Amino acid sequence: MLKIFPVLLVLFISLGTVSNSTASDLLSGNETILELNKEDDTSRPLAVIRRFNPDVLVKRLENDWVEAENAKPLFNADSLITTESGFALIQFLDNSTVRMRPNSLLVIGGDSSTRGNTTKNISLDVGEIFFNVTGIGSSTEVNTPSAVAAVRGTQFSTTVDEDGGTTIVVFSGSVVVSPVNGSDEIELGPGESVYVFPDGITYEITSLTPEELEELRNELESDPAIDGPRFIELRFINADGEIEVIIIEFDEN
Repeated sequence: MLKIFPVLLVLFISLGTVSNSTASDLLSGNETILELNKEDDTSRPLAVIRRFNPDVLVKRLENDWVEAENAKPLFNADSLITTESGFALIQFLDNSTVRMRPNSLLVIGGDSSTRGNTTKNISLDVGEIFFNVTGIGSSTEVNTPSAVAAVRGTQFSTTVDEDGGTTIVVFSGSVVVSPVNGSDEIELGPGESVYVFPDGITYEITSLTPEELEELRNELESDPAIDGPRFIELRFINADGEIEVIIIEFDEN
């Protein structure tokens, strides 16, 4: 369970520091406080790295690749890469999560101007992710070299092989898959899977047994035993020139 407590403070130019006793009172013990300055971004972050297993690298726009950090905020157009032993659990502000498996490369896109209406656009170039979409009113799209998946409120995995072929498996809810060079729209329900060939036209639909689906889900949900902070406090200047504080509480299961 994740809880988010938004706090809004008005920014005055003459103030050198900001005191926020309400937010601070909510934090104790294992916590991380991040202050995002003007150089970071004037918009709300899309997500944070909840925890990771080295090696994971993060890149912002034209900047160099840097090592990931727990509670690192992620913004539109940020890239992440995992090595052979790498793993990352990414938490969006609408509570949706992405488990990024080893040998994966993705780019995060979207908008979180309002927490309850987050738009998420993930570009997966290679590798595997497990997506749990929980944000009510939010929209989610996953782009790969051969397919586009449109999602609303569901659990699904996406795998892109080295040739650019895409496999999508739905665990709950529904996903509409469109081969990038074709005109078909393939609606998948729980237990259904599609493989879109690298040509972005040809595809093959298969079904998984309940046992196969559960085995795959358990494999994808298994995380390395890497602890992260129980609380994350994000402070940043929003588009109205105000300091906005978002406190995220994680209940580890």
